[in-house]
Amino acid sequence: MAMTIATCKSLAQQLEPILWKHLTIRVRQPARESLTRNCHIIESIRIVGLNDIFFENVLDILQYLSTTTGPRLDKETSTSCVTLKRLKRIELTNLIYASGLLTMFNYCPKLTYLDISCTMLLKDPNSARLFRQALSDNLRQLEHLRLNGLFATTKNVLPLLVVCFLHPQLKEMRFKFSMKVSGNREYSHWYEDDQEEEESQSDQGDEEFGVDPELRWVTTSLENASRSSDYSTSKISSLTLPSYRRGYPASFLVLLLRYYLPNIEAFDIPWGILDANLQEECPKMCFKLQHISFSQHEFHAPYELDAYTAEIKSFIIGCSSGVGLKSIRAYHFDEGDYHFVHDSLLGVVADNHSSTLEEVDFRNCQSVPSLSIQNILSTCRKLTRFNVIPASGSASVYFNHIVNGGQWVCLDLKELCLNLKRSSADYYDGTETELGKAEAKYVYSQIGRLVRLETLRLGYMGDLSKEQRESFELNLTLKDGWLAELQGLVELRHFHMASDFWSNMGQAETEFMSSHWPRLQTITVGSPLSWKAGHYEQQPHWQRLRDRKIKFLYN
Repeated sequence: MAMTIATCKSLAQQLEPILWKHLTIRVRQPARESLTRNCHIIESIRIVGLNDIFFENVLDILQYLSTTTGPRLDKETSTSCVTLKRLKRIELTNLIYASGLLTMFNYCPKLTYLDISCTMLLKDPNSARLFRQALSDNLRQLEHLRLNGLFATTKNVLPLLVVCFLHPQLKEMRFKFSMKVSGNREYSHWYEDDQEEEESQSDQGDEEFGVDPELRWVTTSLENASRSSDYSTSKISSLTLPSYRRGYPASFLVLLLRYYLPNIEAFDIPWGILDANLQEECPKMCFKLQHISFSQHEFHAPYELDAYTAEIKSFIIGCSSGVGLKSIRAYHFDEGDYHFVHDSLLGVVADNHSSTLEEVDFRNCQSVPSLSIQNILSTCRKLTRFNVIPASGSASVYFNHIVNGGQWVCLDLKELCLNLKRSSADYYDGTETELGKAEAKYVYSQIGRLVRLETLRLGYMGDLSKEQRESFELNLTLKDGWLAELQGLVELRHFHMASDFWSNMGQAETEFMSSHWPRLQTITVGSPLSWKAGHYEQQPHWQRLRDRKIKFLYN
C-alpha cells in the first residue's frame, strides 16, 4: 500500500485523506512532505512512547512528527495555523515542554478530546493559567478531558477543577493519578512537594469541610458563578476527581454532586472522610448514577477500610433510588503490597441492583467471597460481563457454593472470568470424592448454559500441588473431565486457560473445540516458557487448530 501511494500520485491523492485522518506516531516518523501535504486533513494525533518533546510554536507538534530526535525547528507564520482547524483529538503520553501545546490550543476550535500528561503543565503557575484560559476561551467544544499525573494537593489543580465544572460542553472529566510500575504491578506515586504539603496539613486530621480552605474555595467559586446570568448546569456525566490524600469530606461530595453536577452517570468514588450526612444525602444525588468504580487502597488501620467501605455502600444503595447501577469496577491502586475488596460489597450490589446490573470488573482483587460471586451470578439476569481476576487466588468460587446457591440466571453473559476452587470435602485430599465429582459436573454445566458467551477465562486456586489439582480443577478432558459440559458455547471466540488445563488434552479435545465452538478465534495458555517447555506447540492436535487460523496467545 505504501509503495503504491509513493509511486502513483493520483492514487495517493485519493487515499491520503483517509490514511492521514487519524495519525499515530511512534519511533518511526512520517515524511515531512507528507505531513505538510496532509496536515489540514488530520483529525486526531496520538503520540506514543516519546520522552523528549519540545514544542516551539503552533506547528511544531506536526513538524516534530517528521523527526526522531525532536529538534527545535524554525517558526512558522501564524497563517499556517489554519491547517489545525479540523483537529478533534489529541493524545500525548509524555509532555516535557508545555508552551507550544498551549499555543496550539488557540488554533484547535473543533477539539473535542484531549488526553495528556500534564505534570509539567500544572506545576508552572503561568502554564496552568494559560491552560485554564484555553479551556475557557478556545476549547469551547471540548467534551472529553483526561489529565494524567494529578493530585488535588498539587498547586493549580483546584482552580482547574472550577474551570472544568463550569465548562459549557464537557461531558467526561478524568483526573488520573500519576503511576509508577514495578514488575507487573502499578502503584501510586506521590511527588515530594505533595508529601511536604500533606505533612504541613497533617495536624488538621479529619476536619469538617467547612474549615477546609482549599475545598471551600472550590464550592464558593461555583456558588458565585451560579448566580451569573450566563450560568448553565454542567453537562459532566463521567467524573474522576484528582487524588486528595487527606480524603474528600462527605459534605464536599454531597454539595458538588447534588447542586453543581446533577448529570453524573459514572463516578469514581474517591477516598473520603465519611459522615452520617452522606448516607442520608446519597439517594438525593444519585438519580442518574449508573456506573461506579473505586480503587483498592492499602489501609493501615481497620477503621480506614471500614470507613471507605461504608462510603462505597452509601453510593451503591443511593443508586437504587434512581435508574439503578449498571456496572461496578474495582481497580488496584495503592502504594503497598495489599489491596482489598470488602467482603460485603458484592452482596450489597446484588441486593440492590439485581434487575439492572450488567458488568462487574474486579481486577487484582484480594478478598471477594465465593458466596457473593454466586449471589451475583444467580440473581442478575442482565449481566453481560463478569470479570473477577484475583491477585493471589483467593477470589475463587467454591464448587459447593454454586451447587447450593441455585442456577445462574445471567444467560446473556458474554464474558466470564473465574477461578474455581474445590469444595472442602476434596480440598486437602488428592482423591476426589463422588460428591466432588457431582459438584464439578454441575459447575461446568452451569457455564455450558451460557450460550451467548464469547470470552471464557478459567483458573484454579493456586496453592494446591499439581497432583491434587489435575484430577479436579484442571481436568477439562472428555474422558474423565468436564469439557463435554461446555459444548453449548457456540458463540465462544476467546478461550483463556489461566491455569494448566491443556497438558492433559489431546486430539479428541481439540476436535471438540473445533466442532462445538465454530467461532473460536484465540486460545490463551500459560506463559511462553511453560508452554514451550512442554513442547505443546509442536504436538499435532494443537497444530491442527493453528492450521484452522486459531491464534495462540500467552498470559
